[in-house]
Amino acid sequence: VPDGRRDEAKKDEPKKDDGKESKTPLFLQAGSFSTAQDADNQKAKLAFMGIEAVVQQVMIQDKTLYRVRVGPYTRIDELNKVRADLAKSGIDVQLAK
Repeated sequence: VPDGRRDEAKKDEPKKDDGKESKTPLFLQAGSFSTAQDADNQKAKLAFMGIEAVVQQVMIQDKTLYRVRVGPYTRIDELNKVRADLAKSGIDVQLAK
């Protein structure tokens, strides 16, 4: 196969994908709290909006934090829709893996 053709095939591959699917599951972090109670409150707020979240307890240095995460998402458009819905409700989220 000539080199030129191989390059063309590589160029076509991303078009199929078109950025719609993520190879790894993506999560949105809807807050990081110092108390489990605050994290649970955020989780409940999301549940009222029809969005299922999980609280993840993590240790950073010697502090315990409670992260509220939504996902996983494999479709970028779905992730962006949820992110936009949350932003409209005043909930700031960050992309997390």
